[in-house]
Amino acid sequence: MLCMMNEEESIIWNRQHAYAESLGSKREAFCKDFIEKKSGIVREMEEGQRKDAGSVHASITCKKHCEVSSCCMEYIESSIQECEAIIYFLYNHPESLSRFLQNFPRWRKKVSANGDLHNEVDKFYKALFSPDVKIKHKSVLHAMDAQYFDLHIKYLDFQIPCPFLSDNECIIYDVRPFACVGSYSTSPVKLCIADARILPPVNRTELPPEAGDSSFYFGDLGAQPPLFMPLNVYEILFKGYKHVADVMGLKQLEKEAKTLNLILDV
Repeated sequence: MLCMMNEEESIIWNRQHAYAESLGSKREAFCKDFIEKKSGIVREMEEGQRKDAGSVHASITCKKHCEVSSCCMEYIESSIQECEAIIYFLYNHPESLSRFLQNFPRWRKKVSANGDLHNEVDKFYKALFSPDVKIKHKSVLHAMDAQYFDLHIKYLDFQIPCPFLSDNECIIYDVRPFACVGSYSTSPVKLCIADARILPPVNRTELPPEAGDSSFYFGDLGAQPPLFMPLNVYEILFKGYKHVADVMGLKQLEKEAKTLNLILDV
């Protein structure tokens, strides 16, 4: 569908057509099922975290309304499935959607002002997922691990609050990425203040195998690099199926969505 719209109008149009037609029905069903399954996985992860903390006579200091929110300044990655679940949540929580759209321009400006580091991360993943990565020497893989860590530290140095953070509250808490769920601290809150290129004192929970499910509403995705979550959520809001198809290389998805008039040429 060829139509001249600004970003706000495109976002409204995509929201109205997100779950229309047969493709939209599959998309909506996937999101509901994914959110339900993920909720169960999250509960198990949180229970495991409480047990691990208790085993060393500690308690988890993280909570929904964190006083510091340093973790919410980290470079947060997610799968396309998680992005779609967040989109579905936002569409069904208009206030959260409005607050995100208000926060996003400021966040995007700050990210761009610091060199759009996500482009460096994308290059890293292209190297990591290259066909010959399995035969690379261990020293090369260790160097890539160091590069990955440095990129995340570099982003944390920018001190850019997540656009989903509002009044120290995560406005998508119920569908927050596994990357957020998997981080927790048992240290006093004051120690979570990021300083001197040091990550907040958090523990990292290993994701259970079921969290790596690659099923999607348009077939199985297979192994895919994670995405810069806030940016890709916005792009899906703005471009709808077109962005999903582009970022995942799903040309057939784009073709079907166009046939059903579910894509705007903006």
